[in-house]
Amino acid sequence: WAGELAVVEQSRARIAGQPRRDDFLVGCNTFTRGEHAEAIRRRFSQLLNFGTLPFYLKRLEPEEGKPDYGWVDEILAWCEREGITPKGHPLWWGHPAGIPSWLEGADWETVQRHCRRVVGRSVGRYRDRIRIWDAINEAHDWANGLELTQEQEVAITGIACDSIREKDPDAVIVVNSCQPCGEYSAAGTVLAGPVYERVFTPLAYLDAVMEAGVDFDVVGVQMYFPSNIGRDMMTIGKFLDEYARFGKPVHVTELGVSSDGRTAGLNEEKRHLMLAHGDWHQPWCEKVQADWMEWFYTMCYARPEVEALTWWSLADPAFIPSGGFVREDATPKESYHRLGALLRGWGHAVRQASIGR
Repeated sequence: WAGELAVVEQSRARIAGQPRRDDFLVGCNTFTRGEHAEAIRRRFSQLLNFGTLPFYLKRLEPEEGKPDYGWVDEILAWCEREGITPKGHPLWWGHPAGIPSWLEGADWETVQRHCRRVVGRSVGRYRDRIRIWDAINEAHDWANGLELTQEQEVAITGIACDSIREKDPDAVIVVNSCQPCGEYSAAGTVLAGPVYERVFTPLAYLDAVMEAGVDFDVVGVQMYFPSNIGRDMMTIGKFLDEYARFGKPVHVTELGVSSDGRTAGLNEEKRHLMLAHGDWHQPWCEKVQADWMEWFYTMCYARPEVEALTWWSLADPAFIPSGGFVREDATPKESYHRLGALLRGWGHAVRQASIGR
């Protein structure tokens, strides 16, 4: 507690002494569908200025050469109406959930060709409307469903980034990673693909990407439940220092903690996720979620290298069970109100809520 309080109070003092950060991006993914989608979108636009749009290849192009951009077009039009900055995510992803059947088992030459094709096509289509792109996602051995070598993982990162730059020289290119502490490497495990003698941690991968001269602009970092694996706010600040050492802006591209630590009713995968991450000082509830969010966002807003925060997701059900800022019916949790108060306290305009409680 003492270390965390010291970090948070130091961050508050820094914020008080700095001008308002007008370019700071605070957002969520924009994948909401269903009965309450319109109400949830209104909650989004009342509070947030940054939206992540879905470019998952398995869904975007289920049949080779026949992409369907209908959902992206719908969300992008809404972002433009609401003045929300859009980001495309992810243009290339080796996770099995992102690999369409026609790409499974492809050889290296084929992988390169399709990467250039699909990345260039999407960026070219939206060049004047989307300027921020997650070029590649989790390519540090973690999601290596195409079974690339580590040299090829670095090379495909360069191909994705170069393909963006060719279509839009002014694009903001993000190289995105997950599992920021790299525990999986120490355990010799990955989510998909071969396990090499020395598994890439995100930092080792980024070192290799930098050494290869890959042209990108932003280091992207995902953070789910970082406090529950022995990482308090003080330690989180220390590993953010590690991602800042590359001399580039940092975007926290995905993050979330639960508002309900109960596991009853969850499927096996989600139940395992919750049990593996435990509590933070107290069992997870809506107040604890709001406390964690407030401290983490305060720490990040005080750090000039952190330029964007994306919670995953705005509404339940979320990737992290009960991890949304609002419930399934769009009624806000304490975290939603707490974030609004934070933003107002920092001098940012927040629209008045017009629905629900």
